Amino acid sequence: ANLPNCHYDAFASFARERVQDIAQVLYSQAGFYLLKDTDGGNGSRKMFQRASIERHPIDEDHVRKTIEYLDKISQSVQVTWLGPYLEPHFSRRSLFELLQAGYHIDPNLADNYERLDKELAGRLETGEYRLRYRSLLDAIRFGERINLVEGNCLVFRDGDHLSACGELLVGAIIKESALLARDARQNESSGR
Repeated sequence: ANLPNCHYDAFASFARERVQDIAQVLYSQAGFYLLKDTDGGNGSRKMFQRASIERHPIDEDHVRKTIEYLDKISQSVQVTWLGPYLEPHFSRRSLFELLQAGYHIDPNLADNYERLDKELAGRLETGEYRLRYRSLLDAIRFGERINLVEGNCLVFRDGDHLSACGELLVGAIIKESALLARDARQNESSGR
């Protein structure tokens, strides 16, 4: 259950009350929050800032609660969950070392995000939910389609947040990939 006075509860009410003013809700969340640490605790940035990155289990309870919340909102308005993208999880201190040495994604980091993306997509593509899932991991392909530095742009301002120019680059990728295309069936059924 959400904490008392949770802003997410307020948004669900807002979406129901203002459905005529909302064309679509886009949801995105850092992937590490949907994983557990190796001791079974809540996922955190620290899991990926170690010298050796481990395989982390998916936080089934957090995933279930997130799906239930978003599906509740999707009863009123179309909701698209833009899945977690691969975050480099470098520390600010190591940024300059990474730029000099060249950044390579740790295969275990990529594995954690790929497993999470497949799990979320699998759960939400069953037809059981009105909620749509779109893989940012597939669209962005960090390390292939976009790198830590693109031209004069340092894409991430820290280990898991895009810089202003990074937001523009990733936004353009999302736009061209048609991840935000509206679902005609849902629009017809809701009268929008």
